[in-house]
Amino acid sequence: MKAPLTLQQMHPEGGTLAYLVRFQGHQILVFGGMNYIEREIEGLAPDVVLVGAAASRKEIYDYSGRLMRDLHFPALVLPTHWDNFTAPYGASQQSSIDALRFFVKEISAASPRTKVIVPKYFEPIPLAMPASEASGKTPEKK
Repeated sequence: MKAPLTLQQMHPEGGTLAYLVRFQGHQILVFGGMNYIEREIEGLAPDVVLVGAAASRKEIYDYSGRLMRDLHFPALVLPTHWDNFTAPYGASQQSSIDALRFFVKEISAASPRTKVIVPKYFEPIPLAMPASEASGKTPEKK
């Protein structure tokens, strides 16, 4: 394949991947799409999760609630896949933004202490020091 990739070239794998990234005391779980297999995330308790927020999540029973419980109510959720990535940058995406509001409400209802930040293009999102470091505790190693 040669960059830039087309949308059709991004779907050949037939499934969806998730990645757990450990970075400066944080555990960041990144989902590549909507849905997951519970046994594959068992025991994870990331502090940051990038969650698929596209409309197809509504086809999955209690998606947001189950995910928040299964991940032990992460401190921060960043919605992903909610925007129209086939539209030109800067194009009006009001219908996507309206749909995103429902996702934010779902997360807030399932996990009231979880902060939801909608990423803005090309703007960094600073992460606070992990609680284990702030308290002087060393994180467990697995």
